[in-house]
Amino acid sequence: MKKGRIVWLFLFFLILFCTVPADAKEGSYGRVLFISSYDYSFNTVPSQMKGIEEALDKDVLLNYEFMDTKSVNDEKSIALFHDRLSYKLEKTAPYDVVIVGDDAALQFVIDYREELFSGIPVVFEGINDTERAKTAAADGLTTGVIEQVPYKENLELAASLYPDADRIVAITDDSISGLGEIKEFQNLAESYTDFQFEELNASLYSKKEFAAELEKFDKHTIVIFLICSEDKDGNAYTNREVEEMIKEHANVPIFRVVQEGVGNGFFGGAVVSFEDAGQLAGEMAMKILEGTEPSEIAMVESSTNLYYFDEEVVNRYHIIKTQLPKKAEFVNAKVSLIEKNAHVIVGILVVALILSLVIGIVVILMHLEDRNRANEAKTIFLSRMSHEIRTPMNAILGITSLTKQATDDEKVLGNLDKIEGASKLLLSILNDVLDMSAIENGKLKIGKEAFHLETALTPAVELYETLCAKKGIAYTVKYEGEVPELLLGDALRLNQILNNLLSNAFKFTKAGGTVNLTIRPVERVNGTVYIQFEVQDTGCGMSEDMKQRIFQPFEQESAKTAFSHGGSGLGMAITKNLTELMNGTIQVESKKGEGTAFTVQIPFEVAENEADVQIDRIDGTASETAYDLQGVHILLADDTELNLDVARELLELAGADVDCAKNGQEAVDKFKASAEGTYDMILMDVQMPVINGYQATEQIRNLERQDAKDIPILAMTANAFTEDIEASKQAGMDDHISKPIDTILLYAKIEQYCHTRTA
Repeated sequence: MKKGRIVWLFLFFLILFCTVPADAKEGSYGRVLFISSYDYSFNTVPSQMKGIEEALDKDVLLNYEFMDTKSVNDEKSIALFHDRLSYKLEKTAPYDVVIVGDDAALQFVIDYREELFSGIPVVFEGINDTERAKTAAADGLTTGVIEQVPYKENLELAASLYPDADRIVAITDDSISGLGEIKEFQNLAESYTDFQFEELNASLYSKKEFAAELEKFDKHTIVIFLICSEDKDGNAYTNREVEEMIKEHANVPIFRVVQEGVGNGFFGGAVVSFEDAGQLAGEMAMKILEGTEPSEIAMVESSTNLYYFDEEVVNRYHIIKTQLPKKAEFVNAKVSLIEKNAHVIVGILVVALILSLVIGIVVILMHLEDRNRANEAKTIFLSRMSHEIRTPMNAILGITSLTKQATDDEKVLGNLDKIEGASKLLLSILNDVLDMSAIENGKLKIGKEAFHLETALTPAVELYETLCAKKGIAYTVKYEGEVPELLLGDALRLNQILNNLLSNAFKFTKAGGTVNLTIRPVERVNGTVYIQFEVQDTGCGMSEDMKQRIFQPFEQESAKTAFSHGGSGLGMAITKNLTELMNGTIQVESKKGEGTAFTVQIPFEVAENEADVQIDRIDGTASETAYDLQGVHILLADDTELNLDVARELLELAGADVDCAKNGQEAVDKFKASAEGTYDMILMDVQMPVINGYQATEQIRNLERQDAKDIPILAMTANAFTEDIEASKQAGMDDHISKPIDTILLYAKIEQYCHTRTA
């Protein structure tokens, strides 16, 4: 009896399973048909399908039909597609939703609505003809996404890149999509009256003739590619054919209004994302399957757009990345140096920090017994360690600068600011150590050159104006009396003195306090003016004991001060020594809990006229984007690959053309092999294999050609001692830039020397 019941139960469930409708096993949540105007090989179709598939539930059955109007687009092909689809629809269960991609598919559904799609909700996407879309949506069963081609964004971007352009040409054809897109394009002519609007209709030319038309475009023409599907003889273009023609025959960047195809010859621009459009359409279809009426789903009249560029084309036409929208994405982009060298950078940071501790220990040792013998060893050691720290620090700061310009992610920018701040703090400590060493060895020299006082002080003055504003400190700068505008002296060291004093005032003053800088002449004697610089704050002040020790090396109020505010403890010792080397005096008044006032008095000769002032005036407030080095051709020599890559990218970012050499001999050989006048400047590392930078410079200067005599050669090196700068000049170099490289200083120096050379 029990066996009989088991058999009957088995048969019951077997029959039940076999009689479940097919839809319950596949497509149990609904059946959707996607009709594409094109075929799967057309570059926008896979993106549309991917978006639709991502939006639909996994239990939805999704089928595809392709009209293939790119290959053949005539009445016979439409009739054949109709007959094939009609036969399929008769043999299968009805669809719950139909999604159509692009204009031809929507027109097909409109034409055969009653016959093939009666009562079936329709969702469209990729539609260029707004009127057609709105007409279709009026039936209450149709909704979708209109493809809003970003013409305006592309035209505004193109006009900013090519201000001399006076005509705008759209590449199109006679297809249904082409006719829809060109209507929208022509409507823009009323808003852009400064341009002549034209179209290049591929359907009117043979392939050879079309290629010839592409070659006629120049910098006065903005070209936007809309569509190109067939020539005048009805022969279809493949995507690859069009892309190869663009690469081979176009002399200007071709803007593309859809994402697909960018990366294979097209420049890009503001583009339509077909994947996003497909996803929107898929989400609408899901809502219908879940019971929402199509009439309740609002039609989207603006598709998702983004800025998308081919980095290879950007570089080919010497377009600076900073000229492009900040949130732009790039295809064919080089792997960022941070991603490529992340493990190296971490190692460099660790080594740099360890070396900085070693330097600190060595500096302390210099105060021990037998100073004469120790000083020589200390100097050699410091010089080598300075070079070894500056070289990786150059990579860290350079990569940080490049990455900051390539992202707008606030969290990433915040972290990069911290890396930059920590690196600069380490660098300032290193500079203090080197300065103190040079002072004690009598090797620090004071310059005597004409300068504008107010201009020279601008970097330090404006830096603390910004910092104090952020911290909530009231900050004032006041000139009293008749302060001469032009002086003779060392502007760099004066800046260093004031920077140290302002830094101290800023660090030890809390929010709500004040920091004041007052500049006044106090005496004039035979063409010499004594100028007083007073830095006064309402900070924590100093004890009487600390006032006696303030100008001694490594002195700080307490261990707590060192922990809270950092620093090397050398700043005020350096300030006093620099002031005395400039024949000046420094005094301090301070009261614990009330504040501090430093008074520096330095004599300067008054410069006679403007012509005495050096050309070198670097705007410390400028940003990297303020410099345009387009047309400047630079030979860059550096044996450290990471530093070479960083410097090249920084220079190319500003528009310069860069050739690289990995040692001194290679730099000489490249210069020799170049035509006279090829290079506008040489940036030369010093410590390189085969021959060093000094030897390379001497060989170039001795060549029998005019440009070898007058081309600016700048040392760009981690050798930063005073004697290193002198050695650079003796070798025939024009200037010296110490690593790590200050990007703005580098750009300004290039602009200064290249302008002077061509003026």
